[in-house]
Amino acid sequence: MMSVKEESWKTKAAEKRSSTFSKIPREWLLDQADLDKASKQKDLTSPFIEQYLSPEEIDIVRQDSVSIVANIRRTKYSAVQVTTAFCKTAAIAHQIMSGFNYKIMNHLNVGESI
Repeated sequence: MMSVKEESWKTKAAEKRSSTFSKIPREWLLDQADLDKASKQKDLTSPFIEQYLSPEEIDIVRQDSVSIVANIRRTKYSAVQVTTAFCKTAAIAHQIMSGFNYKIMNHLNVGESI
């Protein structure tokens, strides 16, 4: 049986998670299968996250800031394309990490091993 304190933090966490995820565009949301796949990965950096990005977005996020500015000046990319690529990457990473953090807190709170 859950204590009032445990129920309180779980409710608040669920509300916050729902609020945060509601701000992420639908097409960027990961499904449970993707999150389960992420939980089994040892390395969640570029190769893993890039599977959710378009080739253009991958090209953008792999560049350093000087190259990005140069490509915007040459009109290879617009500021909107660059911003979208980085925001999408951050949204994907946030979903993965949020799922991990919730799982860890849940296990720690009930005394289970992770």
